[in-house]
Amino acid sequence: MADRIESGDALIVDESKTYINNGKIFAIWYIYHQAQVKAFEKIIQNNFEILKDLLETNQYHAALLSQIESKIDNPN
Repeated sequence: MADRIESGDALIVDESKTYINNGKIFAIWYIYHQAQVKAFEKIIQNNFEILKDLLETNQYHAALLSQIESKIDNPN
């Protein structure tokens, strides 16, 4: 009977080590995941700023082309 108790205790110790290791792996993954999310948020924010600038430039070029077109159509 004592052997069964000791083997049961060993099983509990082994399972607790497994849970602790799984917890460590999860904690490392969670920290890594949070860092990746912050990096992607920064990349997305930069992309939106670039797209905003490109849109403004495109609108400016469209206005200039419209002026050129009106000068071609009405040379006076």
